[in-house]
Amino acid sequence: SPDNGGYSGNQNWTWQNAGTSERTTTDLEKKMTQAWNSMRVDFQTNAGTDEERLKKAIAQKLDISAKEVTLPYLMIEKVDIDYNTVPSSEPK
Repeated sequence: SPDNGGYSGNQNWTWQNAGTSERTTTDLEKKMTQAWNSMRVDFQTNAGTDEERLKKAIAQKLDISAKEVTLPYLMIEKVDIDYNTVPSSEPK
């Protein structure tokens, strides 16, 4: 969150931008992204993330080949909207 207070919805801030894409992520892409985000801390070197080792570990965890491990790329387009018209909602 912008104020580092989490995403509970109780921080009294509002989004100032929104985006959309023609597609969403697949279940496998979500699992790969979650694994990447949670495991990458264990694959740090002086030069940064050892992506090849991380991909192999994720592949083993998800029972797929390391060549299949990739982070999803979505083309995000800006949405022109009046944010004052969007009702607040609880995080999902």
